[in-house]
Amino acid sequence: MKKIGNKFYADNFPLRRDIRKELVDHSCERCRRAYKSIYIGKKGQECKIVLVAHHPNNDTENPDAELIILCRACHGIAQRLYNSEVNRLAAEAQRKADLIKARLDAIEAGQLVMFSEIEGTSELVPCIHFEFPISQFLHSR
Repeated sequence: MKKIGNKFYADNFPLRRDIRKELVDHSCERCRRAYKSIYIGKKGQECKIVLVAHHPNNDTENPDAELIILCRACHGIAQRLYNSEVNRLAAEAQRKADLIKARLDAIEAGQLVMFSEIEGTSELVPCIHFEFPISQFLHSR
């Protein structure tokens, strides 16, 4: 493992990155801008295209990880999309953990649970939980 910036990368990452850049003819795989070509930036200054290797699956430590070559602008977009998805999933997991904690607190306080979440959705449905056997009250015909 090699540490580059604040992440750890597989030992073969620099070699694989350079090979991938050669394969894509030193251009961004998303917008096709060529390495070291000039463009005018947001503030009117001349900028050179710089290419970076991107791990679309964010598995930087995997020596066989998928790599794509992107310019810095496209890499920033790809990272923001990944980070927003990670944050969305973390928020969903936190919401579910908070819901479970609230239910456990209510049960511990002696309250009956009146609504239950349908598995796989956020839809709540009314439910009744009995703390005694009800089969003796049910009749089949």
